[in-house]
Amino acid sequence: MHVWGNGDKYEGEWEGCLRHGNGSDFFTNGDVFVGQYKVGKPEGFGQYKWVNGSSYTGQFSNGLKHGQGKWKKKQADELGNTKCNSYEGSYFNDKKHGHGTFEWESGNIYVGNYCDDERQGYGVMRWTDGSTYMGTW
Repeated sequence: MHVWGNGDKYEGEWEGCLRHGNGSDFFTNGDVFVGQYKVGKPEGFGQYKWVNGSSYTGQFSNGLKHGQGKWKKKQADELGNTKCNSYEGSYFNDKKHGHGTFEWESGNIYVGNYCDDERQGYGVMRWTDGSTYMGTW
């Protein structure tokens, strides 16, 4: 295990003094990454868990969410009930891009296309009140 001066820790494979292959990062703020590395950055499949309850499981490229993956943000309401926003679909350079499904903690769901983290192109939005929009964004 390698420990940096700030307390961050890495356990895993190395190549040329850089994280390379399978490994795990444990950050002093409580975040954790477990997955594959290439030239010191997440590359390939991995899972990042933030201390706030959010997580991303999927593909990385050059340290960014890139390819297919699933992000979710869990939070508890004032009664302790867990609620969750989630997105499953395609990413490009750390942003939603391509086809995906976003579900809000309210139960509203959007299924369709994204570009640069925004709904764009054809998509279907369904609200919990029963209303639906199908069309271009």
